[in-house]
Amino acid sequence: MRNSERVAQIATCFQRDQYNEAERLLRQALTESPKDPDLNAAQVMMMLWTQRELECIPHLKLALTSHHFAEAKQMAINALTCREQMAQRLGAQDPEGSKVLAAARKLDLMPEPGVGIGITAALIVKNEEKYLPKCLESLKGMVDEVVVVDTGSTDRTVEIATEAGCKVGTFEWIQDFSAARNASLELATQSWILVIDADEELTPESATMLREAVMRPQFGGYTLEIRNRVKGEDEVFIHYPVRLFRNDPRVRFVGSIHEQMVQGLLDLQWRIADLPSVTLIHHGYSAEMIAERDKVNRTVTLLKKEIERNPDFSFNWFNLANAYYTERDYAHAADAAENAVNLLEPRASYDRASYDVLCSSLVQLERYGEVLEWVERAEQKGLLTLPLEYHRCEAFIKMGRLDEALSSSQACLRMEWPARMSGDRTTMTLRRYLQAARLYGARGEYTQCSDVCDQVLKTNPRCASASGLRAMALAKMKRHREALQALEPCFSEEADRENAYALQADIYLDLGEPERVLECVQSAVQHNALSSSLAAAWRQAARQLGDHEGLRAALDGTADYPASMEEQVQAALSEFESDFQSKAIEQLRELIELNPQDATLHFTLGDLLARQEEWLDAADAYSAGLRLNPRHADGWFVLGNCLAHLQAHAEAVGAYQQCLAVNPNHGNAQHNRAMILQLLAA
Repeated sequence: MRNSERVAQIATCFQRDQYNEAERLLRQALTESPKDPDLNAAQVMMMLWTQRELECIPHLKLALTSHHFAEAKQMAINALTCREQMAQRLGAQDPEGSKVLAAARKLDLMPEPGVGIGITAALIVKNEEKYLPKCLESLKGMVDEVVVVDTGSTDRTVEIATEAGCKVGTFEWIQDFSAARNASLELATQSWILVIDADEELTPESATMLREAVMRPQFGGYTLEIRNRVKGEDEVFIHYPVRLFRNDPRVRFVGSIHEQMVQGLLDLQWRIADLPSVTLIHHGYSAEMIAERDKVNRTVTLLKKEIERNPDFSFNWFNLANAYYTERDYAHAADAAENAVNLLEPRASYDRASYDVLCSSLVQLERYGEVLEWVERAEQKGLLTLPLEYHRCEAFIKMGRLDEALSSSQACLRMEWPARMSGDRTTMTLRRYLQAARLYGARGEYTQCSDVCDQVLKTNPRCASASGLRAMALAKMKRHREALQALEPCFSEEADRENAYALQADIYLDLGEPERVLECVQSAVQHNALSSSLAAAWRQAARQLGDHEGLRAALDGTADYPASMEEQVQAALSEFESDFQSKAIEQLRELIELNPQDATLHFTLGDLLARQEEWLDAADAYSAGLRLNPRHADGWFVLGNCLAHLQAHAEAVGAYQQCLAVNPNHGNAQHNRAMILQLLAA
C-alpha cells in the first residue's frame, strides 16, 4: 500500500474518532517509512489529539515538506503556548514543557491570535433569583469572566448578577434562545466559552479537567456531562452536549429551542472531544421546578414552531419526544420519537438516544410487541445499546417470555454505557440489576434473586427496591425472620412502603401470627399505605383469629379494596360458623345477585341452607347451580338428599341417577338410591 493511501486511511479513522485504529496504522506505516513527511504530520496530530504534545517536535521536524505541515505546526504551537500559560497561572514549574516550546519556536511557530486559557461563563436568564446565586457560587475560581444576559427579569436577578461582579447585558426576548445565547457570546472576551444555565451548578471536582481542556485548543469544543435530577438521587438522566468551546465569531448558536452551535465547529473542521470529568448538575427537570416554571409547555410550543419550519429535521422531533416524556405524555412522546428515528441523519449524535426514548415510551404504554420490533431495527443498524437491551428484556418479562428475558438480561449485564450516550444512567448502575432480580423472582429462582440484590446493596446499601426484592426472595425460601429484617429499609421510602407492608403481612400469615398482621395494618393506615394485597391479608388474619367483629371491621375498612369473590365467600362461611347464619346466607344471596352465572355460589348457598334444614330453598339453590353446571356430581347428590327430606322420593331417585351418570363410582349416591328404591318397593 502506498503511503498516500495509508494517510487517507488514517484520516478516515480520525474523522470517525477511531484513534486506536489510526494509531495502529500509523505505527505500522512509520516502521516502514519513518521519514515520510505526511505520515509524520499525521503522527503530530495523533499526539496532539491524545494529549502527547511534548512528544511531537521530532515528528514535526520531519513533516516540514508535508502539505499538512501548516495545520500540524499551528496545532502544536497553540497547545504548547496554552500549556505555558497554565503553568504561569498555577505558579508551577514545567521545565519539560518550556524545553519543547523553545524547540517549537525555533521552527518559526507562532500561536494564533486569541489562543489562550481564559474562560467566559455565558448565561441567559429571566427571573432566576432563586437559582442564580448557587450557579454563580459554583463558578468561583473556575472561570475568568461571567457574562449574564437578562431577557426581561422582574425579580432580583439582575441585581444578584451585578453584585456578584458579572458582566450584565440585556436582550429583548423574541422567543428565540439562539438569538439570546449569541447576545451573550458577543460580550465574552476570553478564549473559551462555558455555556451554563442559572439552574445548573458546576461541580467542584470539575476544576482539574477544565484546566486540562483549555490547555488543548487543538480541540474546538468539548462535550460535558450534564446530570439532570429527575426524582431526587435515584433517577438521573445524563446527556453530553457541547458546552465548552473556543470563542470565535464564526461559532454561533442556531435553533430557537434546544439551540446548537456544533455546526460552526464542524464548518471550521475543529474536532470535538469528550470531557466526562467536568459535570454540570441540572435541577431544572425536577418535578417541582417543571411545575413551578411551566418549562415543558414552553419547550413544546417552541419545538412545534421549529418543526413547522423544518419538519424533516430529526433533532427537533427527538427533543419534542424528550419534552413529552418528561411530562409523562408517553403517547405523544412515542409518536415524536418515531418521527425522529425515521428521519435520522447518518451518524447523528442522538441516534441511539432517539431509539431509547421511543422504546421507553412504548414500555410505559405497554406496547411490548412494538418495543421488540424497534429494538430489532436498532440492532440491525448497529445501534443496539444497553438501554435498548434493558427495554427488550422488560418487554419479554411483561409478555411472560421469561426464557428470552433471561437471555436478554444476561446480555444487558455484560454491556457498557456507550460514549456520549444520553439517557438514564441508572440503567447502567442500578436498574439492570433490579430487573435481573425481578426476573429471577418471576422464574421462581429465589436464590439467584437474593444474590443479585446482595450485589446491589453492597454498592447502594440504602436501595429500598433491592431490599424489598431480597425480602420477597427470602420469604419464598421460608427464611421468614431474615425477610422481615430485610424489609426494614423499605418502610422509610414512600414508593416502596405499600409493597413492604403487604409482604410483611403475608410473612406473618405464613408464620401463623395473624395478630401481627393487624399491627401491620395499623402502621400502614397511619402512613396511607393500605393496598389491595394488605387488605386481603387483613381479612384473612381476622378469619384466622375467628374474630367476627374484626372481620367486619376489616371488610368495612377495606371498602376501597374490594375482596375477591373467593374472599367474600370465605367471609360468608366464616360468619356462618360464627353463629351469624342469617347474615352469611344474606351475603351469599347478594353475591348471586351480582354474579347469577356463578354455579359455585349457588352450590355454596345450597350447602348452607341444607345445614339449616331449609330443604326447599336448598333444593332450589342446587337446581339453579346444576342448570349452570350439570356435570357437578355432588350437586346432584345433595339435591337428591334435599328432595328425599321433602318426601319427593321419585325425584330424589332421579337426582341420584344423574349423579351416577356423571360419576358411576359415587358410593353415597349408590347407597341412598338403593335405600329409596327399597322404601318405594315396600
